Amino acid sequence: MPASLTAAVVLLVALVAVAVLGPFALRAAKLRLATAPRAGAVVILLAGFAFSAAVVAVPPMLAWSVGGPSVIPGAAGRVCQQCLVAANPFSAQQPIPAGVPGAVFVGASVLLVAAIAVSVVREFLVQRSVCRRLPVRWRDHDGSSFTLDGVTVRVVEAPFVIAFSLPSGCGGVAVSRGALEALNPSELRAVIAHEAAHVERGHHRLATLAVGVSAPLRWIPFVAACRTAVLELLEIDADARALRRVETSTLVSALVTLQNAAAVHGEGAPEPVRASSALFVLGSARGGRKVTGRSTRIASLLGTEGPQRVWSTARLAALITPAAAMGAGVHVAGGVALLSGCAVL
Repeated sequence: MPASLTAAVVLLVALVAVAVLGPFALRAAKLRLATAPRAGAVVILLAGFAFSAAVVAVPPMLAWSVGGPSVIPGAAGRVCQQCLVAANPFSAQQPIPAGVPGAVFVGASVLLVAAIAVSVVREFLVQRSVCRRLPVRWRDHDGSSFTLDGVTVRVVEAPFVIAFSLPSGCGGVAVSRGALEALNPSELRAVIAHEAAHVERGHHRLATLAVGVSAPLRWIPFVAACRTAVLELLEIDADARALRRVETSTLVSALVTLQNAAAVHGEGAPEPVRASSALFVLGSARGGRKVTGRSTRIASLLGTEGPQRVWSTARLAALITPAAAMGAGVHVAGGVALLSGCAVL
């Protein structure tokens, strides 16, 4: 078996291992990462991106390993072939004839990169669309609103029980009339502090990136787990900020009140907020199921999730590193080839 094909098989095995075992390793590392939740969310986001980049690297490795007829005629075909050879660190070995053109594999990588890029751009465009479609009074700081602990809060005149936040330029923190009636003053203060933390800490950008990058590969368990973990850690980070202003029991009581009320009356949100990248105090977010809840988040607040495991993050890193390193090597080789004008070394 040629070395290039062996490397491709090793990368595939590493990716399958991460896809299957990654969610378990991520779950074990979550409490450790929650000690610095915003940084943990960034680390997991980068892990998901590295895994996606490694997936993109598989087709070029297969193009180095097997060969077939040229589907791009003339000079363009010769240039493409020269670039493929220049990027191949195993170019001294002849590819195995398999009847599959190298352009097919390279095209698959290009399509996947394009899908991820389009998904990320789409998520940010949706967020901008929300800014344009929200009532003008939200953006102009008019209408029904009040200030609590220095935070301007918009009031949604609706009976359902919900609290959410959007980026500051799109309306900031909002609560429904139903939530105002359900929460006592201390609980309301806790909820507002939580949602204000989302705005102040730039959580919406991280959430939008997590949803956008993961969307084309969300059928892979590890990618879906990364998205869920990022959103959950952002909620935990907002909880931690809220706890600087209120007691733990108050925040827990507010979450229980909102969740019980939502279970009875149902959750809702004004359109187009529900279709946006809004962050909700109970953990709902665009592109995913409810990522936090009574059994997970409140248990974490109360410290009943069990001891943190010192080596859990190391195990997660050890699982991801082989695939990420091989994928990075492929992309570096391709970049060097392009920068050299695809000269065959």
